[in-house]
Amino acid sequence: MEEIIIEERKQDFIKDVDKESGEKIGSCFQCGRCSGSCPVASFMDWTPRQINQLIKLGEKDLVLSANTIWVCASCITCTARCPREIDLAKVMDALRIIAQREKREARVREVPVFHEVFLKSVKKGGRVNEIQMMFEYNLRRKNYLKNLTSYLNLGLNLGPKMIISGKINPLRIIFPHKIKEKKIIGKIFEKIGEEI
Repeated sequence: MEEIIIEERKQDFIKDVDKESGEKIGSCFQCGRCSGSCPVASFMDWTPRQINQLIKLGEKDLVLSANTIWVCASCITCTARCPREIDLAKVMDALRIIAQREKREARVREVPVFHEVFLKSVKKGGRVNEIQMMFEYNLRRKNYLKNLTSYLNLGLNLGPKMIISGKINPLRIIFPHKIKEKKIIGKIFEKIGEEI
C-alpha cells in the first residue's frame, strides 16, 4: 500500500476551514449520509462527502473551484443526519467566505451576486426587501431584458396573487419596511466582519 503524505501547505487549508467554520472536518469518517440526504447533490460536481474528503486531503483549488459550495442550499439536512455532528452547512458557508476572500471566480456566478444583494438588503433594513433585491440582482447580473417575457408571465400570473395575499407589497419600493432594533443587525454584521 502506498503511503500518502499531505504537504504542510495543504494542512493549512484544513486548518483554515476548521477555523472559519468552527468544525472539525478531520472527524468525518466518510459514511456518506450527507451526500445521500442532500436534496441538491445531483446538481453538484462533487458531493458533500467528496468535498469533505477533498478538504481532508488539502485539495484547496479543487474545493474552491467546485460548484458544490455555491449550489449548496444550506438546508441543514446533512448537518441533522451527520453521526459525527459536523455542521456541513456551516463548512459550506466557510468555503464560500474563503473563496470570496481569495477573489475566486464562482462557477455559478449568480449565487455570489444573490448572496451579496441579499445580505445588503438585510443590513440596510433589517429584513429583505424582495422587490428592491430582485431589481438590484438583475441590474448586477446585467440581465435587463433577457428574461422580460418570463418576468411578465410571472408578474401577470403570480404578481397579483402575491400582492393580494400580502406576500409582496409594491409600496415597499418607496417605503421600505424596517425593523425597530436595526442597531442589533449592525452589531451582528460587525461581529461577523461581513462587508457589503
